[in-house]
Amino acid sequence: MRSTLAETRARARLILAVAACAWASVLLGSGLGALTSLRPPGLSGLERVGLGIALAAAGQLVFLVLVADRFFPKADRRLVMISELVVFVLFLAGLASIAVGVMYPGSAA
Repeated sequence: MRSTLAETRARARLILAVAACAWASVLLGSGLGALTSLRPPGLSGLERVGLGIALAAAGQLVFLVLVADRFFPKADRRLVMISELVVFVLFLAGLASIAVGVMYPGSAA
């Protein structure tokens, strides 16, 4: 029994979606873990919050770009772009928070 091209593409799309969901879940779980942990070793409060926000936003962005965009191609482009932009800005804010925490270690408890 030979697979048609359409079946092969559907299988590849499913494998990509499962891998992207796993990747996004690990990022999101790590981010939430960093946000909820009391005292991770070696991180100040500002760095920990920035790391948590950056990882959680990265997980959301991976899911939006690799899963949602492929399974819902007819979604309103303005809504998709706005949601992806908001999540990307959150990611950048997390990175900026990490940078501030590293450059100015005494700036937050």
